[in-house]
Amino acid sequence: MTDNGETLPLIGRRVKKWPFMFWFLLRVLALFYHRSVVSERKCFNCHIRDISSPRKGTLINGMDTPLDYYVLAYESSTSDAAYANETKNLNVQSWEDCGVCQTLWWNCHRVPEKYTEQEIGLSKWGCRLNGVFSIGWLVIALAILCYYIGSFVPQLYGNPDDILKLLIKLTFFVLLATHYVIALCSKLRSVFKCAAPRLSWATSFNVRYLIKRAQYLDMSNRGLPGVPFLLLCAGCPLFLAVYRTVIWTYISNCPITIYSITQATTGVIFMVTGGFSIYILYFLRISFQCQFNLLTAYVKEFEDDVRRCKAVVLEVAADFACYQQLCSLYLAVNFPTVVLAVVANITLAYTIHESECLDEVGQRIAYNVAILSWSEIAIAMILSAMAMGGYKVRYIWENFVANVLIMESNKSKAFILELVTEAEVLLKESNLLLATIIFSVTGIYMGFQFGNQNITMLNDSCNGTFVPNACI
Repeated sequence: MTDNGETLPLIGRRVKKWPFMFWFLLRVLALFYHRSVVSERKCFNCHIRDISSPRKGTLINGMDTPLDYYVLAYESSTSDAAYANETKNLNVQSWEDCGVCQTLWWNCHRVPEKYTEQEIGLSKWGCRLNGVFSIGWLVIALAILCYYIGSFVPQLYGNPDDILKLLIKLTFFVLLATHYVIALCSKLRSVFKCAAPRLSWATSFNVRYLIKRAQYLDMSNRGLPGVPFLLLCAGCPLFLAVYRTVIWTYISNCPITIYSITQATTGVIFMVTGGFSIYILYFLRISFQCQFNLLTAYVKEFEDDVRRCKAVVLEVAADFACYQQLCSLYLAVNFPTVVLAVVANITLAYTIHESECLDEVGQRIAYNVAILSWSEIAIAMILSAMAMGGYKVRYIWENFVANVLIMESNKSKAFILELVTEAEVLLKESNLLLATIIFSVTGIYMGFQFGNQNITMLNDSCNGTFVPNACI
């Protein structure tokens, strides 16, 4: 844009291809769905103007019109070429003439730079059956997890002696299933659109949403952001999976069978995939931090155009609200799971300490299982905190508000407060969620009994009694 606020055409220069690893992550995590991932981009006002425009020859239909920001922004099936031809033939204002729409194509330098799928290197990764492959892989993965859960729950459920083993196993499988459930919810959101309004948070795993996030990171020149953290997300789960396999195949007396080998291999794949999913949270955080830096400069430059600044801020806040909801839900699922795992492991440690049931092999297994369990708990919490920059990502928005408030402005502070206050409606969240989780888990902990637990799961025999599910 020029100094007087005029809109400049989008830059159409050749864009370097994005890193191979980025597309590999999207494919491994089953995030592809749409046949075209680089779609038209219009601000919400232009979407409404287009839908309600008399040029269509019909009035707006309240039952059939998808007036949902995330659906209009990321689920549209209209191509750029089709819309350009339509606006040209009907002699109406093109959405490329809108200053707010141009901000949707910003690169890392706050320059609107349009690109195609071929230019960013997507063409060889995309295919017509993206949706089928992604949904199919997610369903198969969840079916495998359900199969393994079904292999031990019937034996352990309802038996007070096996409550610790049941809890430890269930918490582990919940952590493994988190990514696949979130990704499947994203696909359901894309399929049902406005019919699933409560799944708007799952848009964060929409591939179009991720493509838009990636454009702020200059990946064509700098590569994938946070490569050391990506290696950490892949290496730590891989090490834990291998360690778990070593415990149950070499340290213990469990037989090595095709079933145990398959289970170990599946565990490695699922744990590494979970690590990649945590990296995506980091990727989104870095992108938003970059975008809010650009937005701060934008507000400073166009502070005299209140309407434009407000529209751009609300667009960014709507996208950030989606990410914030995802992180809140992620913690709501994983935090109590990890705390429950802590409770179970503490209880198990006390039980083993007070028991004389274990032989030498059982004691060696108990020692290694304790190391493994606490390592899994620590890594799950540390990687999540590193990915989100803490356990609440709202600080990214708060930093932006603070920067806008303290920078010199020709406008009054009342204008700035009005600018961010309206966005606060989109970013509201419950502060009681964490307290509710802590108290509920504490209640479970207080209900535990330290004695009378079956710790022979760590030993093939105890007083001549064989435990058939010890090696599950």
